[in-house]
Amino acid sequence: ARMRSKKDGLELKGVPASPGIAGGPALVVVNPNNFKGIEGHVVLVTCHSAPEFALYLDRTLAIVAEIGGKTSHLASMCRELGIPCIVDVHAATALLRTGDQLVVDGSAGVVWATRDGKRRLE
Repeated sequence: ARMRSKKDGLELKGVPASPGIAGGPALVVVNPNNFKGIEGHVVLVTCHSAPEFALYLDRTLAIVAEIGGKTSHLASMCRELGIPCIVDVHAATALLRTGDQLVVDGSAGVVWATRDGKRRLE
């Protein structure tokens, strides 16, 4: 994984686990044991691709995980449902904040983040 800071945002790179492109607000979950659910539709940013998150895929636009593999249960569910997923994105929960606007390219394994809305899905 790699990170690149740009004038208009942050670019993080990981391993593609489920193809597709989606964008929306981030929900950062550092400890899945304290997870209370999802309100609205969000890009889930988490430490690892815990299978418990599969319960919330109907409200998940995309998933960015620090730890996990392409063959994990969550990545497989994302592929079945057409939800972009990137794994092995080092320090994602430290660098991204809840509310950041994210664009996730699950095919390329890249996530772009902005706090000012300058990065657009084109």
